[in-house]
Amino acid sequence: SVGEFEVGFDVRFLKNRLGIDMAYYNKLTKNDITQETLTATSGYTGASVNVGQLRNRGIEFLIYGTPVQTRDFSWDISFNGSYNKSKVLKISDQSSELNIGARGKATIRLIEGQEYAQIIGPTIERNAQGQDILNDQGLNIVNRGKVVSFGSGIHKWNMGITNTLNYKSFSLTFLIDGKFGAKLYSVSSYELDHRGMTEKSLLGRAEGAILPGVKQSDGKPNDILVTPDMAGNRLIVINRREALDDYLYDASFIKFRSLALTYNLPKKILNAVRFIKGASISLVGNNLALLMTHAKQIDPDGNYSTGNSQGIEASNFPPIKSYGVDIKLKF
Repeated sequence: SVGEFEVGFDVRFLKNRLGIDMAYYNKLTKNDITQETLTATSGYTGASVNVGQLRNRGIEFLIYGTPVQTRDFSWDISFNGSYNKSKVLKISDQSSELNIGARGKATIRLIEGQEYAQIIGPTIERNAQGQDILNDQGLNIVNRGKVVSFGSGIHKWNMGITNTLNYKSFSLTFLIDGKFGAKLYSVSSYELDHRGMTEKSLLGRAEGAILPGVKQSDGKPNDILVTPDMAGNRLIVINRREALDDYLYDASFIKFRSLALTYNLPKKILNAVRFIKGASISLVGNNLALLMTHAKQIDPDGNYSTGNSQGIEASNFPPIKSYGVDIKLKF
């Protein structure tokens, strides 16, 4: 069941050349159906369960206008966005946590009192000052039995800017959009490190390496050399890869999403063919460029799941840039 309160406004100025449409909502969902991950030894991959209470609060807005308008030329622009803050209020009377997905070393978990879809997994051992703690071989330490939350895999902010330039029978439309405020664990980056196919995995192979941090034995700055043979056997990578730290990214991004150049056939041409009311031809391009990203080697817009368990990328197909021709006829 869903209970929702929403309030908003829609105002327009300058003979509709400027408008603002904004809404605030507070939504409470009870007994939401989601998929719980089960151990493979059970013979099942998951089971449908009810989550007690989930709250979503946020805003949605649209700002649009026509900065320039003449007889032959006009420029229309719109900026839309949304912000959502989720919180799991209750799982059930028996449990305060629920696993809804897992890949690699990461688990997506619902935790009472936290945002939806927390990315859970082991972390590299550090001291109170945030320095890595290294063992007697000079390698990082990961406590696999101790897991922490790295943040939510759900973007809080979604935004898009659309511009349309019209000149006589031609129009040019392009969209730039982005998402912000989420984390992403990359199984692809883990696998590339595991196979020695990244620059980072080369560390120490030629001359050895002394890793930054403090020694577990006495807390003093590390001076233990990881030999080339040890590095060549990928011991640096093997020790660190059990944690999520090296493969967790800020999933914020900005993309040049689409571009379309359109020619609308003039009415004097259409009048010669009476049964056609309108016609246009467009050159279109989609997924044209990744303008900003914090994630390496992967598409930050990719998730292994299209459902609730957002926050894990797992060997997704690379984004495809496409071009085409679009012909529209109105009868």
